[in-house]
Amino acid sequence: MRLELPVIRVQVQLDHMKPGLPPRRRYEPGILRQVASLRLTPDGAVGLDADGTERIDVHNVKHSHTRNSKGRNGISIMTTGDYAALRAVYGPHITDGIAGESLLLDYAEGLARRAMPDELTIAENRVIHSDLNRVIHGDTDSATHSPGKTGRAELVLTGVHVAKPCVEFTRFCLRRADFDVDDAIRQGLANLDNGARGYKMSAATCAVIRPGDIVVFELPD
Repeated sequence: MRLELPVIRVQVQLDHMKPGLPPRRRYEPGILRQVASLRLTPDGAVGLDADGTERIDVHNVKHSHTRNSKGRNGISIMTTGDYAALRAVYGPHITDGIAGESLLLDYAEGLARRAMPDELTIAENRVIHSDLNRVIHGDTDSATHSPGKTGRAELVLTGVHVAKPCVEFTRFCLRRADFDVDDAIRQGLANLDNGARGYKMSAATCAVIRPGDIVVFELPD
């Protein structure tokens, strides 16, 4: 089954979303910043405001407080359908984007608990075709957006894996103010696993991604 999913939001995490020391940490989504476009690099993501201001993501290995020391989770994706499923269980405070993904894709059915494809793409209406463990096509040069010009550069994605839920995000979903890890938290961790809060990966090359770009999945039947 072929899916062509539009990117509808790109964002960065400016710093840690779970400040403090365990076990007394809370999930603080106020550190998220929506941007006009996202430069994906082997080091991680850099957000670009409409005026060109750069905002390095905390999952970029060059961030002073990087959350990507092993270089495996510089980029993440989530879908609108997965957010709708979370809201149905936990409530309206689970707004689109609040899980902190790099790219939000518009797909009502969601990608949680699916066998992910070997191939995925992003391109300039821009199609991206890619092996979710290998290739995504995006553009690396803004000149490719100029009238009359065409062209695609290859963006390679590697190491696609489930974004594992953390205790802090689980407490946030459950609206828990305490720091206990009880059966409700453990059940929440299980429910939020298997792609329910998205997927992570890293880029082997560079591309700039904007809302309106299309990610193409070839899902197993």
